[in-house]
Amino acid sequence: MGAMAILRRGLARARALITPPADAPRDPQRPPAYGAALAQLIEVQPWCVDHFEYDGNRLCIRGWAIPPDGRHDRYEFTFNDQPFTEICYPLPRDDIGALFWYLPGARDSGFECSIDLPAAGTQAGFDVLRFIDRRSGQPLQVDRDYYLPVGGHVAGLPLPEPERRRRVHGGESESAFFLEGATTFNRLAEALRATTGQDYTDFEQILDWGCGCGRMTRYFIDVEGVQVTGVDIDADNVGWCSGHLPFAEFQTVPLQPPTALPASTFDLLIGISVFTHLSETDQLLWLQELQRIARPGAILLMTFHGDTTLCRGNLSYDAYRTLCEHGFVDAEADPILDEVITDHEYYRRVFHTADYVRQRWSEYFEILDILPGAVGNHQ
Repeated sequence: MGAMAILRRGLARARALITPPADAPRDPQRPPAYGAALAQLIEVQPWCVDHFEYDGNRLCIRGWAIPPDGRHDRYEFTFNDQPFTEICYPLPRDDIGALFWYLPGARDSGFECSIDLPAAGTQAGFDVLRFIDRRSGQPLQVDRDYYLPVGGHVAGLPLPEPERRRRVHGGESESAFFLEGATTFNRLAEALRATTGQDYTDFEQILDWGCGCGRMTRYFIDVEGVQVTGVDIDADNVGWCSGHLPFAEFQTVPLQPPTALPASTFDLLIGISVFTHLSETDQLLWLQELQRIARPGAILLMTFHGDTTLCRGNLSYDAYRTLCEHGFVDAEADPILDEVITDHEYYRRVFHTADYVRQRWSEYFEILDILPGAVGNHQ
């Protein structure tokens, strides 16, 4: 399955790990058996808004969407449930064709849409972007919408510099930084409501573990009655947050715990793309630390690279076999934080199976649910 785990302190039953196809050959390249296996793993229909522009009068978005049946004419994109006035779809996207090399039609998945809009207001809120089936008028996948921030106090917050955004987002695009932060903030709220019936305002102490330069943290400025704490191993980004996001508290944490955070403090703990970068040893150390600082009954929202990420992760076939056999694979070092941490082997690119998470993480927390593709339509 995909890759956000909702946890609570307690125990959950484990399940058997998945196994690779019995007749799959050992081939480090891309054998047909590997492509067939990846295609079967897709639970979240791939689509992405990766750029938007708004000049006060006209909104333009760009991205890609792979229709499940190859019929582009059956699908469209909406803004607040209204069709865009101009839609160019499909368009060539060689990069997506290379990413989804096993899906027919992936190279013709690009889109560009535009619509005239009135000037944005000042009230806090979010505009909603959807990929829908024309025949039913419904999204292809529930809870896979994208969100654009509208007004509120967040509109007055400064934007971190390109190099700081790159260490968090993997790129320097301003629009992608806003889009992914706002979308993650809303996706987590949806997951909370669906799984626990709670909202952000039902918690007193919220921890953003791995806050970076506040890509998601910034949206808590319009949530009343909560105390937000952001922590990260990137001291430079933590310093930026401390100086520019005054509604929250921030501190640097070491590569390995323990931290200076007090025990039994937080009742909502969020970790976006942290367990995706920890070795198996460090992962277990941090699970112990999260257990220590979480209040009894606390809720944790933690993402990992599961099947949905695997479908676009360009993992070698040998690494895929290791994942199937063991439930966890450490693919390689990720150099994106090399300029801010001294141990260049610490930050990894790792994948989990959902069954591995149920088995190992349940030693520390009760697993309430695992939601495929809940963040970024893949984690």
